[in-house]
Amino acid sequence: MRIASIYVFVFVAFVTLLSATGSAADSAKQAPRTWLFVDDDHIATSSHIKRTLQQPRKLEKPLITGNGTWDSCPYLFGTVIFDRQDKIYKAWYMSYNFDQPMPLRTPFMYATSKDGRKWTRPNLGLFEFCGSKQNNIILQNAGHHDAYSPSVVKDLKALDPARRYKMIFWDYCGPDAYHGGAGMMIAFSPDGINWRRHQEKPVLLVAEKEQSISDVMDLMIDPADGKYVAYTKGWADPFPHHRQIVRTQSSDFINWSTPQVVLRHANTVADTESYGMTVFAHEGMYFGLLRVYHSKSGETIDIQLTSSRDGKAWNRVADQATFIPTGADGDWDDGMIFTSAPVIRDDVMEFYYSGWDGDHASDSRLSGIGLATLPRDRFVAVAASAGTGRLRTTPQKLSSTALTLNADARQGKIRVSLLDADAKPLPGFALENCDPINGDSLRHRLSWQGKSAPRAFVGKKVSLLLEITGKARVFAFSND
Repeated sequence: MRIASIYVFVFVAFVTLLSATGSAADSAKQAPRTWLFVDDDHIATSSHIKRTLQQPRKLEKPLITGNGTWDSCPYLFGTVIFDRQDKIYKAWYMSYNFDQPMPLRTPFMYATSKDGRKWTRPNLGLFEFCGSKQNNIILQNAGHHDAYSPSVVKDLKALDPARRYKMIFWDYCGPDAYHGGAGMMIAFSPDGINWRRHQEKPVLLVAEKEQSISDVMDLMIDPADGKYVAYTKGWADPFPHHRQIVRTQSSDFINWSTPQVVLRHANTVADTESYGMTVFAHEGMYFGLLRVYHSKSGETIDIQLTSSRDGKAWNRVADQATFIPTGADGDWDDGMIFTSAPVIRDDVMEFYYSGWDGDHASDSRLSGIGLATLPRDRFVAVAASAGTGRLRTTPQKLSSTALTLNADARQGKIRVSLLDADAKPLPGFALENCDPINGDSLRHRLSWQGKSAPRAFVGKKVSLLLEITGKARVFAFSND
């Protein structure tokens, strides 16, 4: 089996664009040159190596639960960021109020937190709900149908401060979805609280074909070119055969391209359908949190990890293993999982997600918003499948003498050799010269008899040969 890691470069444009938000994307602004062991692009050879997807660790209880009125079933069709300018977490989410009339059934809401754990629903006084404006509602549906998926970006390059925050969402402007009545709506806000719809009609209409959006959508700003990109649920032809993922983009947030299918499904029990995909940029590439809808085996929804180099061609990481699973029977999140792009602060990746205690077919379920955390960059581990495993990278230019390994070697050992362009060990930097890696750290400093990588090779191409023994695991390595 050929196992590879991901070669990473930092998107300079993205650094400027998202410097004030704490979404996963802005982690690229100070990222070192890092390889993540997610796909097979930059490994020349390997032997006796296996790759295992890691799962974020869930907190036991939800952080935001229903209040029984306007926010009876809060769930994260929405966005969570850490705003570095305001030094606060911000969340845009929605509720499905089953017992309310149409205009009140699916409000969009806003919440904040200082620590990401204790959340405040501010009394905004903007919209009336059952005779009172004492709530945190920021937008309501137009009255024709349920609204969904309030996905938000904070755009620091916006020329108009009134459009600093941008939102896409699904709503109807009339009763007939497929005759000009439904599609992608957009709204603008100067502060993320006071929102103005751009217009009462969708900027992108739904159509009865697979090159069309549907009612689940997620927004990002592409670090490569600064364009706004939406990944949405779509339907395979012959319409509507089964759900899949489409992509549309815009330069001005108002005019959007024809949606194109970027992720298809076999429509089998093993690869059934999807229910949208949250996409985020991290370490110079794209990751997707695919909502996998098990429509043929229980109607549950959980999360798989996907990866891409261009945001258009996607790989299912680790043979479609589950990244964020539903809870055990009886847990608050045992039916369905929906998630926002992660917040990355320091060495922790925070995946805010909503859970339902009933499956997609249930008409009597409750939801809440919880949190699962993962140590930084530990998406996938490579380890020895038996005895000792070895893995050699393709040649990459050495940018400095500092090489670090993100690894857990508490139950094993790791040694690394530096190889020249001909895959021969550099004198004094062979496996036998390496100071073995033990213990658990995101940044094990590599050294050879106390020495860092040779300064003479900075700017030249070298390969790394990793020798992994026991139950040691390697997640990533960096050259900063």
